[in-house]
Amino acid sequence: MAAELAHETRDPRLLLREVNERIRSTNESFLVAADTYEVVCECARLDCLERLEVPVAAYEDVRLTFARFLVARGHEQAGIDRIVGDRPTYSVVELA
Repeated sequence: MAAELAHETRDPRLLLREVNERIRSTNESFLVAADTYEVVCECARLDCLERLEVPVAAYEDVRLTFARFLVARGHEQAGIDRIVGDRPTYSVVELA
């Protein structure tokens, strides 16, 4: 339900996900072989400018579930996000 609401209301996280997908596809189009992607934090804070270094495999895993986002540690929103993965510099959250 929360994922559907995010999609219908154009949650800013969806725009940030699109930015990260462009980063990924640009890397691939230039045949950049990397173990990590540098992506933008997909939190809902409008003033967030944080960058995250995420292993390629972890990025691909997050993209398998529409309601999951990559956010900087501490950018989780109580009552909205459920942490499903916790790393030293970022969290994987799912809309509750």
